[in-house]
Amino acid sequence: MRVNTYFASLALASLIPAAIVQAAPSAGDREITIQGTGTSDKEFDNNGFSAAGSIGWFMTDQSEWGIRQTVSVVNADQSSSNWNGGTRIFFDWHFDAEAWQPYLGASLGCLYGETTNETFS
Repeated sequence: MRVNTYFASLALASLIPAAIVQAAPSAGDREITIQGTGTSDKEFDNNGFSAAGSIGWFMTDQSEWGIRQTVSVVNADQSSSNWNGGTRIFFDWHFDAEAWQPYLGASLGCLYGETTNETFS
């Protein structure tokens, strides 16, 4: 029960910055995103990891240009390791909806790695 209270408090605390800061992006602003995930079995023999990041620049209050990078690594039974990645340039059009900032976007780039056919996306 104590653990549930801790996670509920943490979830509520994570909403405070969004409630306080409701600024819309403007021309000249930058946006940086970083995310990752990983998984492993009990013996740490089978592992998986992926990471993604992007950096974008607002040319106007609504238009954003940038680059996105992804990479994933899978290590099965510590005998082989495979990686894949993707690099894309993107354009996002942001709609001003006050506290929410939905957007419509498009990207162009390439996918590459050991277990994927190198191709444009």
